[in-house]
Amino acid sequence: MTEDKYAWQEKTYELWADQGFGGILRATVGAGKTVAGCKVICEYLRIFGSKSEIWVIAPTHEILDQWMKEPLLKGKNITFSTYLTAVSKIKRRYLEDKYDVPDMVVLDECHTVLAPVTGQILTFGIPHILGLSATPNGSERAIGPIFQDIGWESSNTAPVTIEYTFFKPTKDEMASYERKTKRIAKYLEDHPYSNMYNDQRLSFMYLQRRDYTYKMKSRIPIALNLVKKNLGRKMMIFFERKQQVNEFSELLKKEGIEHCIHITGNEHLEEYIDDMKNIVLCCKKLQAGFNSPSTEVGIIVSSPVGKVTHIQTVGRILRPKEGKHANVYVLIAEGTSDEYLYKSRNQMFTKDMTAKVVYSDE
Repeated sequence: MTEDKYAWQEKTYELWADQGFGGILRATVGAGKTVAGCKVICEYLRIFGSKSEIWVIAPTHEILDQWMKEPLLKGKNITFSTYLTAVSKIKRRYLEDKYDVPDMVVLDECHTVLAPVTGQILTFGIPHILGLSATPNGSERAIGPIFQDIGWESSNTAPVTIEYTFFKPTKDEMASYERKTKRIAKYLEDHPYSNMYNDQRLSFMYLQRRDYTYKMKSRIPIALNLVKKNLGRKMMIFFERKQQVNEFSELLKKEGIEHCIHITGNEHLEEYIDDMKNIVLCCKKLQAGFNSPSTEVGIIVSSPVGKVTHIQTVGRILRPKEGKHANVYVLIAEGTSDEYLYKSRNQMFTKDMTAKVVYSDE
């Protein structure tokens, strides 16, 4: 790290203030947006007074834990809250006295406000809002403009090789997938003006097919081989369903491979953070915000095809550490909607990253 690499952080407060104290800092993984947010808070307290009420709001407790450990915030009276808790507490205050809201909120992973429930945080008239995200995904329409845009050229990440590992689902799996595809095609033929955004039934059909793709059993032996190939390295293994996590955990136990799981709360995560276990199996909970520089390997067994989730998930593996070269494996089921993820990869990662395609023999 060099001083110049993070010089942009010193301008963040001024740029945010110029936008009327409302807007989004977009900064890619490893660029330093959390520290920039801390510096904005410190400058805000200096100018508006130490009694200003400031909340840092994030989607998970894991992200909040990292904020609470930031040295720049030590000794400062900051409230740390998840989105759901913040909405509940501020709403209660707002209904009792509509002027009783925080002076400033920092919304980490601010694309979270695109969901109806969490988006309520923007309805209480909080005067000063700073959004932070690598992938705002349109949330600027609700929060305010992107006033600072820090790309991969400013990020501090480990060198990485991303392997898109294509595999052939079984005949039965493909037959089931194709039946679902034909049902979608027939529905579209009968309802030519329908799309995923205006037709709940069609949306549900797409989601059913996607859910089936997540749970294809043919993913498991490939994932197991990748685990064995990388034994001894620190690795995170990502799934989309809790059932997958539990089933893969049982498989690893049978193989005598030590690991821990993290699904809904903080269960066993400390074992991974403290290097007591080298492998953590997770389901969505750690796809954003969690940082472990010692993690060298990511295996994305199943994942949404969306750009936001893919960037956020890969970002968990990219934190730098001396001598580290990261490896990320993304399993792609041939002939399914998984392939959209591979086709859009060049729109996601523009730094010097090595990406290659591997065809599994499984």
